[in-house]
Amino acid sequence: MNLNLWFDHGLGDCANFAQILQLYKRRGYVINLHCADDKAIVFAPLEVTRIPVDHPGLEYVRFPESGDPNPDIADQFWLYNKSGINAAGAPLPEIGSPQELWNELCSIRLNITPHIGAEHRRLVEDFLRPLPRPIVLLHSICNTFADWKNMPPDVAVELYKELLDRMDGSLVLLDWDNRVPRLANWRVRHMTDDWQWIEVPTLIALMQQADLLISVDSGPLHLARLTNIPVVGLFPTLNKYPCRVSLPRGRTVNVVPHEITRECNRMTRILYNIVESHEGERGFDPVFIADVSARMLTGPRYLSPGYIGADVQLQQFVLDWERGHPNSLTDYNDRHRGYDILLREIRSRFDRPTIVETGCIRGEEDWRGTGFGTYLLGAVNDKLGGETISVDNDAGNCDFARRTTAQMKSVSIINQDSVGFLSDFGLPIDVLVLDSMDTWVPGYEDHALREIRAGFKWLHERSVVIIDDTTYHKRSFVGKGALAVPWLINQGWKLLHSGYQTICILR
Repeated sequence: MNLNLWFDHGLGDCANFAQILQLYKRRGYVINLHCADDKAIVFAPLEVTRIPVDHPGLEYVRFPESGDPNPDIADQFWLYNKSGINAAGAPLPEIGSPQELWNELCSIRLNITPHIGAEHRRLVEDFLRPLPRPIVLLHSICNTFADWKNMPPDVAVELYKELLDRMDGSLVLLDWDNRVPRLANWRVRHMTDDWQWIEVPTLIALMQQADLLISVDSGPLHLARLTNIPVVGLFPTLNKYPCRVSLPRGRTVNVVPHEITRECNRMTRILYNIVESHEGERGFDPVFIADVSARMLTGPRYLSPGYIGADVQLQQFVLDWERGHPNSLTDYNDRHRGYDILLREIRSRFDRPTIVETGCIRGEEDWRGTGFGTYLLGAVNDKLGGETISVDNDAGNCDFARRTTAQMKSVSIINQDSVGFLSDFGLPIDVLVLDSMDTWVPGYEDHALREIRAGFKWLHERSVVIIDDTTYHKRSFVGKGALAVPWLINQGWKLLHSGYQTICILR
C-alpha cells in the first residue's frame, strides 16, 4: 500500500504531519513524499522515499486549521486540534476515526537523533563551548499570524533581562530574518550576529545540546517534539492556542494569559500542561515567563523528568494558588506549604499511590478558600498512575467534583458517608486526606476522629495522613484535627509538618 503525498507546509506543520504519517507506517503503508528540501530531515525517522512534484498519482495534503474550541472540548480534544482533524482526512486513507486515533497520535515519539550528522553536532558544540550553562534558546518572532503570536520588541528585551536575573547561563536568540531586538551582554548571543544562519538539521542539533527552548507558536516549538529538550510554549491569544495547534508533550509547559483564555484553560490545562499568567502586553508577561522558565531549568519537584511540564503546572497550583485566605482559625493560612510537603513525600514514598480523601471539592477554582484538593491530588495521580478516591455525603458536591475532574482518569468520586466508607474500604491506603465536615458544623472535631479511627486499619508503615484546617494554638491543636492529631500521636505517629494543615507519619 503506497501513499504518494505532496506536503509543502511550514516547519511546524511538517513536524506534526510526521507524527500522523507514523500512524500509517505502523499499519504497513509505504510513504512516498514530495516536500521542501529544507524540511526533509523532519521525515527521516519514517524512512520515506522522496519523490518529484511530477510523480504519477501525487496527491496534495491541505492540512487545514481546526474550529474554535468550545465547552465540549474536554470530551473531544481531537475535534479542535489541527493534527487531530487531519489524522485521517483526505487524501489520506481512512484507518479509523480521529477519536479512535487520538491517543495513539499523542503517544508517538519519533527519534530524530540518528539522522543528525556529526558535522551538525560539531558545529553546535563549537558555538556553545564558551558559553555558560544552562543554554536557553528563545524564539520570539515567527513568520505567520504575527498579530496573534509574536512578542513585542520591548517585551522581548524585558524577558532577556528577567531570564538573565534568574540563571547563570546563556540566552541564544533564534532569529533567521534579523528581526528581534539585541541586548549587549556576554551571556546573550544572537544566532546570525554571533554565529551563522542555520538549517533545520543544525537547529535540531542545537536543541539536543541546549537546556531549554522558549518559543512562540512556530516551527521550533513543534520541532522540539522530535527531541528531548524541555520547552516553554508561549500562547498569548485564543486564536492560536495549545489545544488547537500542538500535540500534548510531557516535557512542555504552555504559558497562556489567565483572563483572555480562562474557560479554555479549565478544559484543557491538564492534558496540555497549561500555566496561567497575568495579561501583560499583548498577552505576554516577561516576569511570569522568566519564573516558569527558571522552574523548568531547576527540574521537577513532584514528578519525574519526563513530566517536567506537568510538574511546573503543579508548582503553580501549590506554590502560587494554594496560599490561602486568613480565616477564623488563623491569620496565616500556609496551605501551600502543607501541600508542597505532601507532594514531595508522595514522590519519595510511592510509585502509584492510593490517595483517599474525605470531603470533595465543591466550588469553582476555590484554591485559596478550601484548597481544591480533589483536583490537585487528581492531577498528581494522573501522572503517577495511582488512584485518587474522594468520598462525600453531599450528592451535589459529588456531581460538581465529577464534572470538574472529568479530564482525570485517576479520580473516583463516591457519594457516601465518609466514616462508613473508610470502615469498609478494604485496601491499603497510602495517603489519607481528612477534609470533610466544615469547622462551623457542631461536632466536626469528633467526626474527624471517627474518620481516622475508621481508616486506621488500612494504613501501613509508609502511609501519610494529612488533616486540613488543623493548626496549633496555645499548647493544643485546633480545627478539624483537634482530636484526631493527638489520637494519632498516641498511636505512635509523629508530626511531619503542622501549619494550616497537619501531616502525620509513622516513619
